[in-house]
Amino acid sequence: MGLVGACRSTELRQMKISDIKDLGSAFLVKVPNAKTKTTRTFTITDKFYELCKKYINVRPKNPSCPTTFFLNYKQGKCTTQIIGINQFGSMGKKIAHFLNLPHPELYTGHTLRRSSATLHVNCGGEITTLKRHGRWKSTSVAEGCIDDSITNKMDTADNVFKTVNVNASTTSSTYVHKNTQNETVNLDINSTPTLHFTNCSNITINFYKENDH
Repeated sequence: MGLVGACRSTELRQMKISDIKDLGSAFLVKVPNAKTKTTRTFTITDKFYELCKKYINVRPKNPSCPTTFFLNYKQGKCTTQIIGINQFGSMGKKIAHFLNLPHPELYTGHTLRRSSATLHVNCGGEITTLKRHGRWKSTSVAEGCIDDSITNKMDTADNVFKTVNVNASTTSSTYVHKNTQNETVNLDINSTPTLHFTNCSNITINFYKENDH
C-alpha cells in the first residue's frame, strides 16, 4: 500500500477501512488528511490487490473492531490493536534486514515513499506525473525523493552516447572533399572540339598556341 501509493507513515497510520473501495479486480484508495491538506487517490492492482484482499479477509469482523485499516497481524490473523506511527516508521529498516541490504539502519519511515518515486521514474514516468502521484507541489522536492539508481545512471549514459553518436554522424555526412586537378590537352585548332564536364565547379580554361610554350 505504501509502495504503490507513495504513502507517508502518517497517511498509513490514519487510513480508514472506508477509504478503500473494492472495484472487483482493484482497490481504489483515498488518502485524506495528507501533509499537503489535499485528498489524492491511487489504485492497488494485480498481485498487490490479492494480497490486500487476503489482509482484509482476516480482519476481525466484530463491531468493536477499530475502523483504522492497518491492524497488527500475527500468526495468520489480525488483532484489534492499531499499528502505531513508530511501527510504520521502522518497517523500512525491517524490510532491509529481511532482504539483507547493506546499512539497513538507513532505511527510515520515508523509505516507501522514496522507493515509490524511484520506481515511477525508472518505469518512464515524467516529473509531472510523479508530482501528481505523490502530491508534491515542488519539482525540486519531488526530484529529491528519487534515489540515484543504477537505472537512472544507465539511461543518462545511453542518452549521452546517442547524442554524441548523432553529432558524429552529422559531422561526417556534411564533410566536403575538395580535389584540385590541372590537365593539359592538345587540340586541333582547325576542328571544333567537344568537351564534357561532370561534377565540376570553379573551372578555368586557358587556350595557348603551340609556339606560346
